[in-house]
Amino acid sequence: MNAARPVAETVLHRAAAYVRMSTEQQGQSIALQLDYIARYAAAAECEVVKVYRDEGKSGLDARRRAGLQQLMRDIGDGQPGFDRVLVYDVSRWGRFQDVDESAYYEYLCSRGGVRVVYCAERFANDGSPLAHIIKSVKRTMAAEFSRALSERTFDAHAFLLARGYKPGGAAGFGLRRLSVRADGSVRRMLEEGERKCHPTDRVVLAPGPAAEQRTVRRIFRLYTEQGLSYCGVARTLNAEGVAAAGRAWSATLVKGILHNEKYCGNLLYNRSTARLGGRRHMNERSLWLRHEGAHTAIVSPAVFAAAQRQQTLRRGLDTGGVLARLRGIYDRSGTLNYRLIDAEPGMPHAALVKKMFGSLHRAYRLALAPVGDDLACWRTAAHSEAWLRLFEAVLDCIVHAGGHAQRTPNRAVIMFDECISLRVAVTRCRSRGGTLGWVVPAQAANTDFVLCGLMGQDGTAIVHYALLDVAACCVQHKWLAVRSSGTAGLTLSSTLEGLFGMRADAGSEIR
Repeated sequence: MNAARPVAETVLHRAAAYVRMSTEQQGQSIALQLDYIARYAAAAECEVVKVYRDEGKSGLDARRRAGLQQLMRDIGDGQPGFDRVLVYDVSRWGRFQDVDESAYYEYLCSRGGVRVVYCAERFANDGSPLAHIIKSVKRTMAAEFSRALSERTFDAHAFLLARGYKPGGAAGFGLRRLSVRADGSVRRMLEEGERKCHPTDRVVLAPGPAAEQRTVRRIFRLYTEQGLSYCGVARTLNAEGVAAAGRAWSATLVKGILHNEKYCGNLLYNRSTARLGGRRHMNERSLWLRHEGAHTAIVSPAVFAAAQRQQTLRRGLDTGGVLARLRGIYDRSGTLNYRLIDAEPGMPHAALVKKMFGSLHRAYRLALAPVGDDLACWRTAAHSEAWLRLFEAVLDCIVHAGGHAQRTPNRAVIMFDECISLRVAVTRCRSRGGTLGWVVPAQAANTDFVLCGLMGQDGTAIVHYALLDVAACCVQHKWLAVRSSGTAGLTLSSTLEGLFGMRADAGSEIR
């Protein structure tokens, strides 16, 4: 280690120390950095009053470095309590791929009256042209080190994969990691999150406990043979109390098992990339690295391939095929809903059906149009979707009108200006004694006001809006006939904006 070369100081300075280490195995440990900084501070007549640490943090991304962020905040506040920051060297400040970012954080310090001192560097960071040139070169070298290291790491992982070793990451449900010696003999099984036993060891995958293996095979059977959706498989396992590594089964967890080749014995690498602190993105399949038969499979390649074909089939259903299956469900059950759709073999799950047609209401109408329009299933869907649109539009209108809107634990109630409770409702048109009208919740709402969307006779859309002052109404539910012109405490409008005293184009129109 080079001897400390402090710039001569004639007065005592209060200083902060910033230290960073990427990994526990790194030579420039936190302790070594602090020791060097302490010796430098003593020789430079500086008193270290605060230490900012980023342990186990990459120098590529400042967003994940809480220590650096806190340092910037303290300096930005204007009274950090120190006039310089002592850093071991330029690379500890950061290995940003954009070297201007490193300069930017140093500029923030300078603007706040705090000087950055690189203790182990051979130049004085005194603001001179020479110092700027040297820092620029050092920052470029630090960035290049990370770029070259990233390439070497990728090559090393590809080398390991080609020989059947797992480059990194968790084993996954039903599998375990084994630490093996250089000669191929197994040292022992690794616990979750545990590193390999020796630097020269390699890691391979192996089937886990028998119970977990049975669960994995059953997941494939439920999906391929019984036709359950991801959600359906998860619900079945949760209902039976099948363990899932300390958490409940979910569609995402099931999908991750069904479409990961490691369960049929293959290892994949480079499916996605997030190098040098960038955003993670999926790579083209041509860039994937694969080692087939790297470890003992839990399911056969044929079973795994069947699951992939099933996924392709379900994704590839055209709208006509989906509508035909919806008609089949209705013919057997007399209704349609999320549960029946998700339980239908070979049928896309309800969320995908909704995405295909824009809404379940539209899918129901298209599927059941030959049967007739007076069907409770699609009317219920239309009612729910109309309420969702109205609720969001009411929030927008309150804001546009200059008010303050706040959601409440009761999903149908909005707090208006922190003191007025407003219930949002939607009601269908119905007949009472031969007269068409709507039933609007009044005292039953338990709020100050009720804003109710009144749906047309076809039950597809809201045609009028009613605002009811609950205090002026003494009944639980208010009957409002179609030809009614309003009563005391009740305001009617053909547009939502009209209830808020706005033009029709000023708020969020309900369509």
